[in-house]
Amino acid sequence: MISHGTDHSGRTGVSTPLGADKNGDDVWAPDYLGQRLVRINIHTLQTTFYPAPRPGLNPYMAVIDNSHNVWMNLQNGDELAKFDPRRKQ
Repeated sequence: MISHGTDHSGRTGVSTPLGADKNGDDVWAPDYLGQRLVRINIHTLQTTFYPAPRPGLNPYMAVIDNSHNVWMNLQNGDELAKFDPRRKQ
């Protein structure tokens, strides 16, 4: 699934395959071009943006584990990243 959108700053990004937290209230979208991770609350539709750890990593495809951590690959860094929503890092 690919969706196109513009955030409040006017930057356009492409969200690549989304990840759903099956035991939570959020859908996660790695923003490949925007260099960030997007959190969407399924009840309120509130959207929160978290920057990638370094510029140019191109986050792609999110998977959520049983502890609500978001795992995604960073294509340009050839790395795997873990994001802890409770700690926001």
